[in-house]
Amino acid sequence: MIRLLLLLSLFLYSCSSTSTEYRSAKTYVSQRDYNKAEEIALQGIKNNPDDALTAYYLAAIIYGNQLSPKKDYAKAGEYFNLAIEIDNKNGEDQLLPEPVPVLNKDNERVELITVKDAVYHDRYIVWGELYNQSVNFIEKQQNDKAVAPLKLAALVEPDNPVTYSLLCKLFFEMGSEHFSKAIKNADKALSIDDSLADLLTIKGEIAKANGDFMKAEEYLEKAYNTAILNKETPERLTFHMANLFDILFTNGKKNEALGLSEKLIESDPENVALYSNAGALYQNILIDEQNKASAILANIASLNEQELEDLKSIYQNCLELVQKARENFLMCNQLELDEEKSELYYEEAKKLKVIKNDLKSYIRKIDKQIDEL
Repeated sequence: MIRLLLLLSLFLYSCSSTSTEYRSAKTYVSQRDYNKAEEIALQGIKNNPDDALTAYYLAAIIYGNQLSPKKDYAKAGEYFNLAIEIDNKNGEDQLLPEPVPVLNKDNERVELITVKDAVYHDRYIVWGELYNQSVNFIEKQQNDKAVAPLKLAALVEPDNPVTYSLLCKLFFEMGSEHFSKAIKNADKALSIDDSLADLLTIKGEIAKANGDFMKAEEYLEKAYNTAILNKETPERLTFHMANLFDILFTNGKKNEALGLSEKLIESDPENVALYSNAGALYQNILIDEQNKASAILANIASLNEQELEDLKSIYQNCLELVQKARENFLMCNQLELDEEKSELYYEEAKKLKVIKNDLKSYIRKIDKQIDEL
């Protein structure tokens, strides 16, 4: 409907203040002689280098019109851009021969006054047609075919980040051999709109796949912070937090991961997986601390008082870790609906209780050694 309104308006333009070539091109289009219309319009651009109207007409009606036998979206994009370049030359917007009533993308009736208005309006329509073609292919799970319309869409409306965002996601889903293209399109989209947190996540996932875990952490942390600035939904924030949690843990930043884990649980207090992740994280830190303490405890007879106090401090820290791990697994036991899985969480909590008692016995042993010094 928007397209019909625009085309009707174009055919009703008055001839005042327009070039001979523009008027001739319109006449040939009305006679369905698009070859001659194209020829005359191209000649008009050469003869009138300061006339943006003819370049716009060539883009919108001869190359961008679905009904035109000369339809060529790549050329439409080229001449839309040329129309803008010509219009920007003297800093004054060229007026259309007369205002054009259209429905904009918000379905509101507005009037196009300048050539620039018409370019932005009409190329958005062409862009939408191409974007929808791509979406149709994606819905049919034909991602490889979805790329070509988007590449054309980028030519038609080169500053629309949505095009590059979808291209990035498509290339990412198509596998590692396309990762470089995914990164290229992510960077292009982010250069236009730096609030696209999902693209930062994709860059982080590609960095992980390439073994660059520190770069992955940088991107995933930025994605999380961007999502906060965007005021995304709790579900989306949890998604970004979980990604950041995983990479922090992978990079050995366990304290940072623990802090984030607590935030994750606060944001989604009935999510079993979050408690399970937290329990496993506390458990892993506990194992590292236990191994360190055990190596020192093996030489307890040779330790001085300060060394014994330091060792006791490690075991006290272990007690806190085992308690935290146990609490999280017990929460899993309570929240898990699957009885078999729930029982496994309970068994894990029981094992941790045994470890807790062992830790207490080690502390008593250290206290006894201190008393004997």
